[in-house]
Amino acid sequence: MSAFLKITEPNGRIWDFELMPGAAYSIGRAKENDIVLNDRRVSRKHARVTTDGEQFTIVDGYFENGSLIRSVNHVFVNGSPMLEKRLEPGDAIVIGESRLEYAAAAEPSAPTGPLPEVLKRSVSGEEYDPATVAVVTE
Repeated sequence: MSAFLKITEPNGRIWDFELMPGAAYSIGRAKENDIVLNDRRVSRKHARVTTDGEQFTIVDGYFENGSLIRSVNHVFVNGSPMLEKRLEPGDAIVIGESRLEYAAAAEPSAPTGPLPEVLKRSVSGEEYDPATVAVVTE
C-alpha cells in the first residue's frame, strides 16, 4: 500500500508526494533528489525514506561510497531529533524549515448495499437489471 507525504515549504507552497512500497527516496535541496525542498536550511542531500515491505522509515543522512553521512541540521519527528524512525500515520517530520506530514493511503473499500439510483440509471439506456450488471472496484 502506498503512503503520502504532505509537504509544506517555508514559502507556503504545499504539495503531496506519493511513496510507493519497495522504493527509496532521497530528500534534500539539490535538484537530483527525489523530493526537492526549496529551503535554505535543508542540506543538498539531507535524508532518505526507505521501505521494508509496507513500512516506511525516515533516515537522517545519505549514503556516499557505502557510508552513511548524517545531515548537519538533523531530522525531527514529532518534535524530537531522530537518526532513524519508522513512520506512523500523523507523524510530523521537520527538515530545515519544511514540514512533512506522513499519511498512509486509505484502503479502497468495496461498495456495500444496493447501487444508488443515479448509478442504476447511468448503467445503460435500458432498465437496470442487477443480474446483468457487474460492479468493478480497483
